Amino acid sequence: MPPTTTTRNVRLAQLLHHRGLTPIDLAERLQVDEKTVQRWLNGQHVPHRRHQYAVASLLRADRAEMWPQADDIAARVALARAELLAVYATRRDVPVDLWAELASTASDDVAIITNTLAWLVESQPEMIDTLNLRAITGSSIRICLRDPDYQDPDAVGTDDEHAYPVRRALRRLAPLLDDTNSGGEIRLHAGTTTSIYRFGVDLLVSPVLAGVPNHLLPVMHVRESGHLGLFHRLITHSLVTWNTARPYTPAAAPDNADDDRHWPPRKPLPLPPSPPPTAEPTETSYDTWYLNDIPYDYL
Repeated sequence: MPPTTTTRNVRLAQLLHHRGLTPIDLAERLQVDEKTVQRWLNGQHVPHRRHQYAVASLLRADRAEMWPQADDIAARVALARAELLAVYATRRDVPVDLWAELASTASDDVAIITNTLAWLVESQPEMIDTLNLRAITGSSIRICLRDPDYQDPDAVGTDDEHAYPVRRALRRLAPLLDDTNSGGEIRLHAGTTTSIYRFGVDLLVSPVLAGVPNHLLPVMHVRESGHLGLFHRLITHSLVTWNTARPYTPAAAPDNADDDRHWPPRKPLPLPPSPPPTAEPTETSYDTWYLNDIPYDYL
């Protein structure tokens, strides 16, 4: 790996020399380690804002003269805060009307990257109907779920607990793949650590946290600001997941496919071994048992 190039903070060194101070003096005045000051001088690190103002006050100089890039960082932080409209502690705290409003009014693409979508099928059936209707009328609706046939080699036990809700969601989303529309598409991935629901310029983002039930996961509402910021970084994750997923093509459903648990069809599982046959009780053994239970006085 080539060495990282840094630019020495010449202005800070000049001001220290002009005030008759050494890096050790500055470190003692600010109560920080001397190596920290050396990193500031070598351009390896930008001090925290409170240290910037402390140095500027001590050297009677403008903070922006020594660290002009700090304003760029502050601008990026301000931009990210502007994009972050709301943070909800749990998914249950997201207003119900917000999901429906975004699904029906988004003027651009709708793209969902998640694992099962079970909660949406159960609690927001109207939203599923809205997405199906928009796909039939030509809107771009892309949904990417975890492959129900994917077997995680690191998982303990089977993946049936995950496969059932995915198969149920796939059945509810069947109109997305209607032959008469060109806007619906479903793909299957191997699993994602972040669920991203895109409705045009709005994102609802929920990270997957170990040990936390899905309905208690936090949700962020992010809106595009027109700059390369938080929104576009999240979209990058969404696009990579989508591009590496496989297209989903449903099989033809039989006439009696009414059980969501078994449709769409899944890979056959090996049958369990048959239990050993048990001997039927004989007439003699039954009589013996019956007579043994009758008091002697009744015989």
